[in-house]
Amino acid sequence: MKWGLLYILNLIGTMALSDFAHMDEKNDKSQERPECVAIVMPFGHSCFLISSEIASIIIDPFDIKKLEVGDLPYQIKSRKKLTTDYLLISHNHSDHNFKEAIKVQKQTLEPDNFTDEKPVELQKKLVVTRIATFHDDKGGKLRGKNIIHIIDINDVRIVHLGDLGFSPDEEFLQKLGYIDVLMIPVGGGSVIDSKSALKIIMMLRKRIRTIIPMHYKIENAKQTHYLTDELKDFLSVVKKEMKADIAVLNTSYCHCCGHGGFDVIKKQDTNEINNGTQSTTSKKVNIITFSKCK
Repeated sequence: MKWGLLYILNLIGTMALSDFAHMDEKNDKSQERPECVAIVMPFGHSCFLISSEIASIIIDPFDIKKLEVGDLPYQIKSRKKLTTDYLLISHNHSDHNFKEAIKVQKQTLEPDNFTDEKPVELQKKLVVTRIATFHDDKGGKLRGKNIIHIIDINDVRIVHLGDLGFSPDEEFLQKLGYIDVLMIPVGGGSVIDSKSALKIIMMLRKRIRTIIPMHYKIENAKQTHYLTDELKDFLSVVKKEMKADIAVLNTSYCHCCGHGGFDVIKKQDTNEINNGTQSTTSKKVNIITFSKCK
């Protein structure tokens, strides 16, 4: 009788501990950080590396010698090639198509080798859609065409606007769907300026999570003299108009050690977001800026 009672008490205790451990496991899962599906690393101007377990993508490499960027730590140099699975080019200007600096393992999507805007499945969970636009507000008569790249990777959407030179209307922007990361030029001159970029952001307000400004004037980069707006000008305009609706986040990066960059987080409800029905009115839009890792 004594041993039977001890056995029953031990069994009850074991079950209780098992349930407690399982409860802790559930709590731990509920507190896990959202899944990171890709990392965005900046290489300056409009060039980015998107890296994930699926594939790596480089967009719009430029010739650092022609851009004369000074002491910024960009590696886009002909003497040291970067390796990527896929290379995307928005247009054939030297500050966006420096292919000599890139070793492409799989495929390069040239700006002139497509005829429609149908999605292209490069591999499983990686689809790229290209949309033809213009580098100016004169229908391309001044600077030619520009390609917008919509990159669907691991159930998140990254949109790179290239050298967009005009302000599209809401009907056009509907093509972009729900956007997790929007890479948007803000420098003016040959591309849209800060105010035009803000106009686009406001139209996309309910369908956007994160903004990365690009292609802006840099004080010590001689070849950006044709641009009118610096990063601080864009941030000033956006802060004034959007106020509490934005959060400016700075992240560090280091191309030498591979540390840093911006983590693209997996969406919570893929179906809802892909249908473009999710509203983020109550949430802030993140604006990501980058600084050199020290």
